Amino acid sequence: MKESLLKRIRIDPGLLVALLLATFAAWPFLTRASLPTFTDAEMHVYRTFEIIEAWKAGVWYLRWAPDFFYGMGYPVFNYYAPLTYYLGAAYGWFFGGPVAGVKFVLVASAFVGAAGMYLFVRDRWGGVAGVVSAAAFVLAPYTVFIDPHARG
Repeated sequence: MKESLLKRIRIDPGLLVALLLATFAAWPFLTRASLPTFTDAEMHVYRTFEIIEAWKAGVWYLRWAPDFFYGMGYPVFNYYAPLTYYLGAAYGWFFGGPVAGVKFVLVASAFVGAAGMYLFVRDRWGGVAGVVSAAAFVLAPYTVFIDPHARG
């Protein structure tokens, strides 16, 4: 039974290469204790913190951030897509707070983006083209530096 199961499970080497490229792109987040300073990442930590605190108070879908705008509140979740903050808050709820949650979302986006790009292109033009496109996507300066580091 085990042998037949192992024979049916085939590991795509191109997908492994794409995930290794994503590891290389996410390496600064994996090796450092916190997020880059003087970037927009602090805003994301605050928003993730607001969701965690709302969950502690029993509010499961937050629309109004009560601690923003000098304590008067701000409807940031009405105007900005909150899914990534909820993912970060769910991770941060169990594993170390809002900073860990934001780091998780940034690292996971590198891996999901690389795997998605590889699988999308592989199905259309083959494995080599999939690896090249995953490398171009993950290692593009905008994806590697601007989005996660400079803009958070």
